[in-house]
Amino acid sequence: MKSKPMDMRYIFCLCASLFFLSLSAHSQSYQPVTDFRTIKQLVDSNRFEMVFTIATTHHTFFIQPDTPYTDQNIRIGQDSAFIQIRDSLAIGYLPYFGTGYSIPQTGSRGIVFNNKMLDVVKSIRGKGRRPSVFYQFSVVGKNDTYKINLDIRYNGLCYIFINSLHRSPISYTGQIVKGSN
Repeated sequence: MKSKPMDMRYIFCLCASLFFLSLSAHSQSYQPVTDFRTIKQLVDSNRFEMVFTIATTHHTFFIQPDTPYTDQNIRIGQDSAFIQIRDSLAIGYLPYFGTGYSIPQTGSRGIVFNNKMLDVVKSIRGKGRRPSVFYQFSVVGKNDTYKINLDIRYNGLCYIFINSLHRSPISYTGQIVKGSN
């Protein structure tokens, strides 16, 4: 009988090791893209991926007239927030930290979508050594409809601004990456 708890601990340790090994392999599969020509080719092909590491809440109203306007930057764990563009399809998961929530809205309550993009707009902004790509679309998600504005900078840094029908605006900062397709 004493060997069963030992066997269970061994199996648990083995499973935990495999789980963390798969997570580290997944996070190592991303390579940041820092060359603007490559970024432009990826965006023009409509096959690219972004990972995000910072969320910024935007409070759209004041509780009291003298309350200062403050945004809050929140660190996001690696591999916890992403958007993939695959032709006309947008797939994304972003945890939500908005006004009126004391804990983050994660899992199915986060910003989740896997649908066809609507009203797509792409353009190059800026000239010279520091251009950026502006990419805008709307997508219907699991719990809401989102208007998404992407600003992909010359060095691969990405800013995403999200407005929805039922939640306060939020933005994220991350990187365009070459994923393991």
